[in-house]
Order: sequence, then C-alpha cells, then structure tokens
Amino acid sequence: EQTKRLCRLIAQQDPKNLAARTLEFEAAARAEDAAELKRLLDEIEKIEGQGPVWLTGKAVWLRVQSKGKDKQALDEAQKCLAEARKLRPEWPRIPLLAAEIDDLQGQEDRALENYLDALGRGERDTGALQRALQLLYKRQRYAEADKLLRQFGEQGIAFSSEVSRLAAAISLQLE
Repeated sequence: EQTKRLCRLIAQQDPKNLAARTLEFEAAARAEDAAELKRLLDEIEKIEGQGPVWLTGKAVWLRVQSKGKDKQALDEAQKCLAEARKLRPEWPRIPLLAAEIDDLQGQEDRALENYLDALGRGERDTGALQRALQLLYKRQRYAEADKLLRQFGEQGIAFSSEVSRLAAAISLQLE
C-alpha cells in the first residue's frame, strides 16, 4: 500500500516516469487486480507506446484477466511475450512469464525450457527455481537439477523449505 502511494505521488509529479508506473503495475499484478492493471497498462502505453514494457504488461494483464483459463487470452499473451522477446531478448522476466503461461496451458516441457531460460538470464524468483526443480525431478534430470541448485547456492540465495526438500530428494537420486 505504501509503495502504491509513493508511486502515485511520483506519477503526479512526473507523469512520464515509467519506472514508477512499472513498480505500481507489479504491485497490482501481485494483487491480481485486473482493473488496476488495465489502467496502468494504458498509462504505460502513453509513456512508452507499445514497446517491450507495454507488451510484457499486456501479457500479465491477459493472464490475470483470464484467470488462467481463457486459452485465447493466454495465446495472445504468449504472442505479446514473443514480440517483447524480440525487442529485449536479455530480459529474464519475459521467459518467466512465458513459463508461467505454459504451465497454465499444461505445456510442461515448454514451461521447463522457459523457466531454465529465465533462470539462466538472471531471474532470482525462488518460485521459478522451485518449479524448474520440480519439472527436472519429474523428468529424472537429477544432475541438471543439482547443478541449478549449486548455482543458486553459490549466489547466497536462501532456499524455501520446499526447495530444500527438493534438494534433498535430488541428492538422494544422485547417490
């Protein structure tokens, strides 16, 4: 709530501040507030046009609005992300969102590929790590899962209890 107020204050003082809109957008995405996402998406479009931030935001809005069940909306979200990826191939957020949508559509192989891509590009979302480990474990790709765990461990990223449980299960499979 405090972040939202601060972003609105910045927006009033600097209507072209894309960073403030993006922070506010991410807060609305966490709350899954489709109406607020749409309002902010319109503001982002006024600032940036239909660039990579807008395309990525539209994909988020489509996912939230569809509640993950409208195949047509999810397909359109994937098209937005594909276009955004052409403009900003280095952004880890794009393959992360694509992976989440793949998961919603039951496309686990494609989801795993996108989770690994996002993590490889620097994404540090522990939920993404957890899901990638689950999918690797399910496919019995234990060595790859162990390598991923070591990479994150070396970076000092704290593991959730679920990731720790997966790490133990993976370790047992490697013995």
